[in-house]
Amino acid sequence: SGYDPALAYSGDLDPAELAHKHLWMKESDSIQAHLNEYESLKSQIVAKGMSIEDELRAMLLMNSLPFSWETSINASTAAIKYSSVTTAILTEGARRNSFAND
Repeated sequence: SGYDPALAYSGDLDPAELAHKHLWMKESDSIQAHLNEYESLKSQIVAKGMSIEDELRAMLLMNSLPFSWETSINASTAAIKYSSVTTAILTEGARRNSFAND
């Protein structure tokens, strides 16, 4: 994915700006690996004493996905909550994997 550990949070950037600039999923990346990297980045931000609101986390996560995921995820998430977005992403990832394996 587009996460670069060398650019780990130093406290110089706003957490949302950091996530937006340094965490992008490529079409060929595993959705589970991408979610793990996203959670790792969030943990780094929290460890620095900062926080990210649930709705902002959900929006940043949705924006980190490739364009091809946009319709599937937006249609699946009526309320912008992190848990509903991750559920929709994992469901879509499983659907895509099942088609790729057919």
